[in-house]
Amino acid sequence: MTIVRWTDEQNRLLRELCGRKLVSDAIAAEINRRTGSRFDKNAVIGRARRAGIELPIAAGSHGAAPRFRDAPAPASKRYKPGRLLLRLGWLEGAFR
Repeated sequence: MTIVRWTDEQNRLLRELCGRKLVSDAIAAEINRRTGSRFDKNAVIGRARRAGIELPIAAGSHGAAPRFRDAPAPASKRYKPGRLLLRLGWLEGAFR
């Protein structure tokens, strides 16, 4: 991994472009175009986090939606204790 130092000019551009609500890909491309650097979107995301700058989230990205656990199965699909024991053979006399 190569350690890259962000210059004051690049930091200023990062703040300015984040204020324009550009996504990280576009910010990296613009910083690279103006300063001749070779940052990718991950470098921009990391630098913005370390500097406390809020990045806009791209529409349709997975990070935009809250994450929920899968909904529980409906009651009709859940095993009731008697049905489970029946399925295992306990209620049919197999283990009596």
